[in-house]
Amino acid sequence: MKNQFSYYFRKFPLVRAACLALLVFLIFGTIFLITKFPKEKPTITSISPQIGVPGDIMTITGTGFGDFRDTSYVEIGGTSLTNSSYLSWSNTQIKVLLPVDIKEGLVFVITANGSSQPSIFANKENIPIAVRQEKKSSLPMIFSETPANASVGQVITIKGDNFGSLRNDSAVYFTPQWMENKNQSPSSQNIEENFIKAFDSDFDYEYWSNTEIRVRVPDSSITGYFFVKTDKGESNRRKINVTYPTGEKKLDAKRTYLVQLAVDVSDIQATSGSLITLRVPRPQPSASQPYIEMTECDPLPVFENYNKSIIHYAKHDS
Repeated sequence: MKNQFSYYFRKFPLVRAACLALLVFLIFGTIFLITKFPKEKPTITSISPQIGVPGDIMTITGTGFGDFRDTSYVEIGGTSLTNSSYLSWSNTQIKVLLPVDIKEGLVFVITANGSSQPSIFANKENIPIAVRQEKKSSLPMIFSETPANASVGQVITIKGDNFGSLRNDSAVYFTPQWMENKNQSPSSQNIEENFIKAFDSDFDYEYWSNTEIRVRVPDSSITGYFFVKTDKGESNRRKINVTYPTGEKKLDAKRTYLVQLAVDVSDIQATSGSLITLRVPRPQPSASQPYIEMTECDPLPVFENYNKSIIHYAKHDS
């Protein structure tokens, strides 16, 4: 049979032409099938949570993951997850348990059809947080104030203990005007935003000793709470009734300041797929600047306000 085919192939040009046509058909047919039904690469649309800790369950949502995991896997921060980390796997959703040694970085889903585009995950344990200062001994203590009703500019006498023989950076804080008609709490921790202090520049302090303070009620104070703050800590908070005499003073013409910050990163030496983390501190609200707004940030940050910082991630591809 083989010899007959060779004979006809050599003898008749029509047979050679038919074989050539069949070969061309097979080549183009294969190309058509490959282009008509391309293999779907995995695509990540979202991950949750974006900030997590070991033991959290991360849900990865997208398409093209495949109905079964087989040899596919998830990579976080350059490390592939082990088999025990996978809780469920479908074509559109993957659930994994974050291991104890999880790192922050880029998240990929990798299948036989290729790798997904990256998403970003941050390990909460690696994000710096403000250290809570340990309370020191000898906290200031207020026993009484005279008078209990005072007007702006009037001197009140505060009796107590542990105020310090010298004032230095210590101060007396009062409830400010912008807290009017707001819920005032004697235990509020946001001192700079919810209280205003008496100032040397306004000659508010008349006398300071370890057991007695004479201070004027500062401008923009209203009925509310007051307390003494020293380098040892804060005193108990006392209620005072502030009355406005004729010619009351209110602050209503706010000023706007624009703060610009630019950062250039150059001379990068890192392996492909590395992640650069940039943490930019935000201006913090205070009595003198109660309203802060970020008007523009290019490129957009991953987190606009996390632990008083603007956090950027930049992927280094080459």
